[in-house]
Amino acid sequence: MNKKNLEKLGVNVKDIISIRDPDIQRHVLGVPEDHLGGHGWHIYKIQTREGDVRIAIQHDVNGRKTYARGTVQAIRYLDRKMKEERGKVFSMEDVLRGN
Repeated sequence: MNKKNLEKLGVNVKDIISIRDPDIQRHVLGVPEDHLGGHGWHIYKIQTREGDVRIAIQHDVNGRKTYARGTVQAIRYLDRKMKEERGKVFSMEDVLRGN
């Protein structure tokens, strides 16, 4: 989720906290030791102004293989689409939709 989309949902992107300290990642967040060098753990918390409703979305990616597989899938998709629709520019949104 990019910052522009978060702002549309009413998120103050200045409140986003990135935790880069491996000790905190390991001991507080619980990132496995083997994946401290390559992981993507994200928690998105959205709350109403009144504070009476809160939504949290979390995804934890351990390792870099997932990213590599996704890159290969995106390349295959773009290769096929470029042959089908010469000259068209494709966005990451197109890749994710896979249309």
